[in-house]
Amino acid sequence: MSLETSVKTEIEVSKESLHDWRLALATLREKKGMETVVIHLGNALVDSASRLGLHGDVVDLLWEGFLSGQHMVMNEYAKKEIDRDKRLIEKGLEVMDETAVRAHGYIEEHNLDNIKARSYRFLGRLADYKGDFTTAIDHYSHAVSSFKKESNPLVRVNRLEIQGFLAFSMMKSDRVEDGLELAKSTFRDFNESEDGLELKKADYFTWAVWASGIPIRTVETLIDKGVLTDKEWAQQWISQIESILIIPEGDETWGDKTFEYRKDEVKRVRSKLERF
Repeated sequence: MSLETSVKTEIEVSKESLHDWRLALATLREKKGMETVVIHLGNALVDSASRLGLHGDVVDLLWEGFLSGQHMVMNEYAKKEIDRDKRLIEKGLEVMDETAVRAHGYIEEHNLDNIKARSYRFLGRLADYKGDFTTAIDHYSHAVSSFKKESNPLVRVNRLEIQGFLAFSMMKSDRVEDGLELAKSTFRDFNESEDGLELKKADYFTWAVWASGIPIRTVETLIDKGVLTDKEWAQQWISQIESILIIPEGDETWGDKTFEYRKDEVKRVRSKLERF
């Protein structure tokens, strides 16, 4: 991954302890401002996992780097345009590119077919950030088709997250009506389908992050394209997701209870709605 420092960190882990390291890294990844730390630690853990022959962990750790690179970009996009640090945006995009491509190549090299579908999710997001929405649609469609075949609802539910991204890419590529319909039906599935409800019960944080991203991306895209026709509906939808960005009392979570990244996005979309 990028953002290397002059001092290379080495972390000695065992097969037994790597799970705990990964959970700690994922938790740290959701803390705003810790992106560079996560990327740096992730580099060291990738090396350790590779030496242990833990191929699936290598890929997951590369994806942690991808998400932290994305968070670097999101942090800047949360600011007014005049205040954004273009260098950090470029660096975040560089990390996303390097980790997504490296992970996919590693999957193919080691025949990790069981996680290949998930890789198309990251390649799709990379294409989105590059503005290549046609390629993103191809990647997402491939992933959705694969996940629909899964029998385990907690695996199959990946299709809902990816369908949310697919809807966004469709709208950005001028298939607005099709994308909007898919966004609405996918958000409904998060709240009503077996897959969505199973995820909500098993991991509320992930469910809330995946579900809440759909209205944010949808409303913002409609505004940016100048095709939002029902401002009241948009405001109500954004208000609805604000109510789910709260961890239920008594629930334990590995993620950030404040949902800081998502709330930054909500704030940005609300500001756009006020000016629309």
